[in-house]
Order: sequence, then C-alpha cells, then structure tokens
Amino acid sequence: MAYKDLLKHAASLAAAFSCCLSLAAQAGTPPNLDKDPIAYLHYLQNSTDPQAVAIRQQIESGPADLASARAAALKEGLVLDPEKLQRPLPPEGQNAAPLYIKLAKMLKDRPLNLPLYAQPLRGGQNYTPEQIAAVNHIYTRRPEVWVLLHQAADAPQCVGVRDWKNLFGNVFPSLAVYREAERLLTTETCLLAAEGNYTDAVKNQTRGFRVAQQVASDPTLINYLVGVACDSIALSGMRDILTQAGPNAEVAAKVLQAIKMSHAPLSLRTALAGDMTLQSAILEGVRDALQKNGLPAMESVLSEAAGSEKGTIDFSKTTPADKVFAFQWLDASEAIFLNRLRVLILASDLPLAARRAVFMSRTETKSSPLFLLPNIMLPSFERMADQPARMSAQEAVVEAGADAIGRWTKDGGFPVSLPGTFSDPFTDKPLGYRREGANGFVVYSAGPEGTFDGGKAGMKTPPGQIAFRYPVTNQAVVK
Repeated sequence: MAYKDLLKHAASLAAAFSCCLSLAAQAGTPPNLDKDPIAYLHYLQNSTDPQAVAIRQQIESGPADLASARAAALKEGLVLDPEKLQRPLPPEGQNAAPLYIKLAKMLKDRPLNLPLYAQPLRGGQNYTPEQIAAVNHIYTRRPEVWVLLHQAADAPQCVGVRDWKNLFGNVFPSLAVYREAERLLTTETCLLAAEGNYTDAVKNQTRGFRVAQQVASDPTLINYLVGVACDSIALSGMRDILTQAGPNAEVAAKVLQAIKMSHAPLSLRTALAGDMTLQSAILEGVRDALQKNGLPAMESVLSEAAGSEKGTIDFSKTTPADKVFAFQWLDASEAIFLNRLRVLILASDLPLAARRAVFMSRTETKSSPLFLLPNIMLPSFERMADQPARMSAQEAVVEAGADAIGRWTKDGGFPVSLPGTFSDPFTDKPLGYRREGANGFVVYSAGPEGTFDGGKAGMKTPPGQIAFRYPVTNQAVVK
C-alpha cells in the first residue's frame, strides 16, 4: 500500500476515533466493529463487559508492549530511526543518482517521442524495416540521452538524498526514471542485435541488471518492486538476444556468462526492514502532534499528509483520559505491527516453503480494534513470499535456454534433455524442458502452483508463468 493511501485510511480512522472519544459512553449491545469500529473503541473505553475489559487492558498495556517490540527489533539489528536509512554519499563521479536526476529532466524537457512499438523494442517481433529505421533515427539524433544513460548505469553506486522523516517529500531520484532507463536500454540492445552486433548487445543489456540493483538499493518496498520490474525487463532482453541471434552457440555463451557474472538477487529483507522504519515514523509523527496539540492536531497532521479534508469534530468534550487512551491505542497498534513485520523480515531469507508458511499465517483479525491499524499498515504479503522465487526462476529459465541453444548440434537438433543444474525454485527439481519439433524447445518453471507444463507450441506463455520458448512465435507489432 502506498504511503499516501495508508495515511488516507489512517486519517479517516483518527478523525472518527477522535470524534467518538467525545461521545457519551455506549450502553447495552456493543456497536458492530465491522460497520462502526471507532464507536466500538469508545465502547471499550467505558464498558464493564468482561470481554471489553480484557481488550481494554490490552490497549492499556500498549506502552509496555511497544517497548518490548522495539527492543526485539533492535536486537535483530533492525533500524527504527528513519535518518539512519540515509546512506553515505559516494565520491563524486561514482554516484548514479545525480545522473538519473539529470536524465529525468532531459527527457521531460525534450521527450524522445519513441513510437509505441519501441517502448521498448523486443526481439522476435515483426518490425518492418521502416519501423527499425524510425527508431534508429531517434537513437542517432539524440546521442546525449544514451551517453548519460550509460554513465548512470555504469556508476558503482546510486545514493539519493532524502528527508527520511518527511516521507512525503520528493523521492530522489524519481522512481519512474529507472523504468524508463530500463526500457531505453532494452530498445538500444534490440537495435544492436538487429545489426548483428551481439557482443555489444549483451554488454549493453548487462547494464539493465545494474539499473535494477541501483533502484532496489534504497530500502523501501516500492523501490524493491520497481527493481523487480526492471530486473524482469533486463532478463527478458537477454532472452531476446538469444532469439534474434538464432541458434548461435557463441552468443548463447556470452549471454550465459553475462547473467552468471552480473545478475544478483534483490533483497526482500532490506525492503521490508526499511518499510518497518518508515511506517513506524508515520505513527511517531502522529504521537508528536498528539503530544503537542492534542487530538485536533493528530487529525490535522494525518489529514494534511493524506490530502483529505478535515472533518467537523467537536473536541470541546474530550478529556485527558481520552488523550491517554489514544496514546495507548497507538502504542498497542504499533507493537502488533512491529512484531508481525519483524517475523516477516526474519522469514524473508528462508527457503520458499518455510517463507510461504510464515507469510501466509496472518495473525491479524477483524474481531479486535487492536488490529485496525496493523491491518492497514500490513497489506497482504502472500504473493510477496513468492517474489524471490519468481526472480530466480526467470534467471534459471533464461540460463537454461542459453544452455540449450549452446548445445545445438551440427545436424540441427537441440538436446533431448538439459543437465540437472538448472533447478526450479518452486519445486527444487530440474526445470521443465522438452523439444518441440525438429528446431524448437521450451524450458519452463512449474510456477507458484507447481502445475505449469510449459503450455502448447506456438502459444504465448500465460500471465504469471515463466517460460522460454524457442523459436519465439512472432507477434504483431502496434504501429
């Protein structure tokens, strides 16, 4: 969930919570938590019902629970101070971040205006000579773009400067420029391969791996996800080189070596740990406002951050006890959030089956107001558990495809089987592989469900599955 979406929910929650704290105590049947959760919170504050008293006691133990949760996080080496997320700046000339800022401005001030079919160009597509010529014209007319792009991708580090406490300040640099850089590199790679310059095409596409690593080096979940998208584009570009080169053992060896030497996994653990720090900072800002100016300030800060309108709330009837209860509720909520996310962080490096078991064991419940904020701050991570395996599977499939092409025999046949060194991370067994006709093959992962069989010859790979079919069925090109 985006930070502004989080605060939009939190703003509404805090506003309603503040309003209900000023109401008279509810009597009789408790409000429906699903339909009116904040009225239920106020009911808890005043009710003598044993179950309500028990939940209230949990809220009242919030400060102690939060202290314990923070201590456990620090013991695991996790960071709770957002300012510590700022990495030292590299020496001048070794930092890609300023170059990406410059690239973003260059493309905004003077767009390339690449046609839709070239965003990016892909191997195996039915491009006409005229279409390739049009893209080549743009490429040769704007050499400064690719010079700057190469400089950025080749830089050893990428460290932007952020005001980490102000989560709604500008991201430095913009995340959009990384995806644009990845697409431009892939287009350039396709042009090089179309000219038969496969050595430079492989070298250029290797830059795509570094772009993915650069964007994911900032410890946030959104950076990680953009990095994953860039990494997927880069690997697909390597696959496209194999397709454009035909059954060329020399090119296949270069692709295989480039992946083995330059491709590196992105860290889900780093991303989750950074999000723990940032989302805790959100609640710390709410506490600061609550401490300085009371409940109206808490609503004001959240509403401003979320870009939503302030509600019309009568705060004249709130008491010191209301403020204390608000603090306790925030503390109890954050304690649950920290403990849950800490478990996910520790599980992120586990093997797939163990990681899935932890990520899918949701402890949150709708039956208690203690989980209102954690449910907002902790979106569903079930699919996130599979993300490292998906990246590994795509890498293995492209490598295995390169290996199969490298084994092309003089009589025009691909190998009957592949060596078992290419493992499917979803099954811990060899990747699926079979020949298709005299001049084709498919190599594939069984996928998250463990049931994908590579599909049918001549058909596109279904969404969500990972396969490399050779030769590629040419696709119609949008003009």
